[in-house]
Amino acid sequence: MKIKYWLVFSVVVCLLVSQNAFATVIFETTGWIIGSDENNYNFVADEQPLLYEVYFTDLSEPPMSFDFLSLTLSSATDTIFTLLEPSMTTFTAELGATYFISVEGVAAEPFGGALYGISISTAPVPEPSTILLLGSGLAGLAWYGRKRKKM
Repeated sequence: MKIKYWLVFSVVVCLLVSQNAFATVIFETTGWIIGSDENNYNFVADEQPLLYEVYFTDLSEPPMSFDFLSLTLSSATDTIFTLLEPSMTTFTAELGATYFISVEGVAAEPFGGALYGISISTAPVPEPSTILLLGSGLAGLAWYGRKRKKM
């Protein structure tokens, strides 16, 4: 019976101590590539944590498609990464820095145009309450196992 109280206590502590562990969207857009085209965007890294996730997606449906599609992310001085096909990656940003996104593509015939999407968000980081809940749960299990052994 006491194990149930320990579990309820752990959940209540987790809820009281928890912080926001959800991702915050920093930049999000969709764009068209007509023929052979390049689109440019920029954003400022002003949200913490500074580990950002980049999702680059092909939103086209047949008959629209790409022969080639790439995304390059750079700072004022360096190229951070280049994705040569729609995919996901992460990077560590510098607080307050401006980043530049360049999307290059060639739309396939016969339609000659295609749609892509970009989403950049903070990577969710487990908050301290998750570790507290895990630790208290493990301590409760250890205590319960030890008590049961004595019987």
